[in-house]
Amino acid sequence: MIEIVREAAREVGGIGKLAEALGIARQNLNRWDKVPAERVIPIERATQGRIPRHRIRPDLWGPEAGNVGDDVASVHANPAEKVA
Repeated sequence: MIEIVREAAREVGGIGKLAEALGIARQNLNRWDKVPAERVIPIERATQGRIPRHRIRPDLWGPEAGNVGDDVASVHANPAEKVA
């Protein structure tokens, strides 16, 4: 199991609770070599922001990423605004 998943599990009270929060079987957590993109924000929410998305997948989210409650659609709603 990757370290960031272990850390998230500790934050929420165990592997079973993390899996339950994500709506997946706990065995799936052991199969990840990196957190799937669609699971990043749910993990951030499950940990109440204690593990922010840029720590979970720094290749997808930079340190300036939004806060808990933002979703992928709102963050990327107008990419042209981020270019300026």
